[in-house]
Amino acid sequence: MKAAITGYRGFIGKRLLSLCDLSIGIGEEYTKEELYRSLNEFKPNVVFHIGACSDTLNTDVNYVLETNYIKTKWIADWCYVNNIKLIYASSAAIYGTDKNLPSNLYGWSKLLGEDYVINKGGIALRYFNVYGANESHKKDQASPITKFTLQAKETGVIKLFEGSENIYRDFVCVDDVVQAKIELAFNKMNSGIYNIGTGYATAFKNIAETIAKIEGATVEIIPFPKEFKDAYQYWTCADISKLRDAGVNSQFRTVGQYLKV
Repeated sequence: MKAAITGYRGFIGKRLLSLCDLSIGIGEEYTKEELYRSLNEFKPNVVFHIGACSDTLNTDVNYVLETNYIKTKWIADWCYVNNIKLIYASSAAIYGTDKNLPSNLYGWSKLLGEDYVINKGGIALRYFNVYGANESHKKDQASPITKFTLQAKETGVIKLFEGSENIYRDFVCVDDVVQAKIELAFNKMNSGIYNIGTGYATAFKNIAETIAKIEGATVEIIPFPKEFKDAYQYWTCADISKLRDAGVNSQFRTVGQYLKV
């Protein structure tokens, strides 16, 4: 497999790059001409488009659309013209809140990119909440699993939003995501949208208490930020039946299995 990977400096792309024998990484900053020159010279047989602005709080419309939509169009067009398989990293942010529509600019940009990719015959993977090694660079955008573990180790105190017993997310390990992507590269599945998650939702409170017990830390309840209330996803849980029906057998560990509790 000759794979071209955009966003290879991120924790998902970095892990994927390390497991592909023949691959090139394409950074986030490139012109259309630079992109096409790299792809034409390398001649991949699959493109993993992971590169994106993943900051869900970013409100710079021009930057987010340029990064997440325009560049996705460039890649989808090249793959379509050259008959190359495209596997696009979409997001469960598309599901939004109770209206089942994106609740932030990031989610809308991913929906636009996803629609374009599908129309060009590509595969869109809606990642749920991915976590794992080398994620700490994301800082406030890192998963609670990573943030809680760092807080416990560094200060002995995990800071937990009030009401976290009612916040459930489907957390999926980066290693499992990458293994599924590699399996997908060899799978002859049709163009379409597929969820990538465990199929289980775990409460933030349960994660905080579990990590606190493992690390010998305490949990401190802090106020829930007012700016998050209207756009926060309080529940996510992947339906992966379509992925299974397509013949993808990769296993996805639950948080408990990852933490070995």
